[in-house]
Amino acid sequence: MNKKRIAISFPSPFDLVLILSGIVLIAAILALRSQGNSTGESIQMTLLFWKDGFFSLLEFTLQMMMILVFGYALAIAKPIHHFLKKIAQLPQNNLQAVLFTGLLTMVAGLLNWGFGLIVGALLARFVHLAMEEKNISSNAPLLASAGYLGMAVWHGGLSGSATLKVAEPNHFLAKNIGQISVDQTIFSIGNLGMTLGLALVFCVVLVL
Repeated sequence: MNKKRIAISFPSPFDLVLILSGIVLIAAILALRSQGNSTGESIQMTLLFWKDGFFSLLEFTLQMMMILVFGYALAIAKPIHHFLKKIAQLPQNNLQAVLFTGLLTMVAGLLNWGFGLIVGALLARFVHLAMEEKNISSNAPLLASAGYLGMAVWHGGLSGSATLKVAEPNHFLAKNIGQISVDQTIFSIGNLGMTLGLALVFCVVLVL
């Protein structure tokens, strides 16, 4: 199967969202019908459940969007862009390039997941170009993978969505779990140890 055919036959992320939403919609209607509701009532109840669930999280959705937007804006700012190009010259071999990209991306991801997402992609590209300029062989696919390691540790960092949400005084789960401060989540010994452990594991995997 050629690349063009694969691209056509495999659904896009948005297509997957629509497919999964359709499956859940049908399953919910069937479940409500099995409880004695008519088809019309089941459809109406399902749509009401979807409306209540979706629109109750608009504030949270906007917060996540702003994290991404501001993180992206910071990552593409000229001083950051220039800094990334400059430090991309530091690695002198493929191993250094991969570890350097992975470590810096994870640090950026812990600061802000949107920032880490963009910084990782830019840094991987800049490091690869710098290696080519120095006529040093580099593994572009591995560099690209290292550039996305920030997404593997970001939730243990300063922009973790769940940890920040439950730290709010009146979050949507406050009645069930209460308010949980960041010193019990982000800055807890368990989270710091787990995040550091994950970073070390990823570094070992990159070396191997």
